[in-house]
Parts: sequence; structure tokens; C-alpha cells
Amino acid sequence: MTIYRITYTSGIEVDVEASRLEDDGISTKLFRDDGSVALWVTDCEIVCCEPVGDFAPDTFDVGETQQGVVLLNEAGEVLAAYRNYIAS
Repeated sequence: MTIYRITYTSGIEVDVEASRLEDDGISTKLFRDDGSVALWVTDCEIVCCEPVGDFAPDTFDVGETQQGVVLLNEAGEVLAAYRNYIAS
């Protein structure tokens, strides 16, 4: 399992342990090993969701979503999600 840091638009940061990250351009979901949902947030609620620690993948692709970008590994799995949402 990996620790993911969720940064909300309010500036609050929350760490969540999960085994898989999915982002469909509308929401970001973190799943546990058993398939249950550890966290489910909509794009307007967060600024980013990324693994904690030394997060620097050697190879990744950048995919655009409706609200920002995601980093994808070679298998097409989401590594991290970043939003262009700016709170006013």
C-alpha cells in the first residue's frame, strides 16, 4: 500500500493509505487492497493527489483531464493527479 497526500483547495493536507489511484477527469478515487474505497473526492475539492515521499518515477506519460492532468505509468495506471482549480 502507498500513502497518498491529498491537498484540498482550502490548503488542508490529508494522508490516506491506499493501493490504487483512479482519476476519471471528474473525480479522484483511492482504493484499498480489498477493493473498498478509501477516499472519493471531486475535482473541485482538491488541488492534487500524489504519493508521499520520494516520488519521482523514471518514466511516465502526462494525460489531460477535464480539470487538470494525471501522471500515468507505462501500464496506463494513474500515479498522481493535479488540478488547475484556483480558489477565489
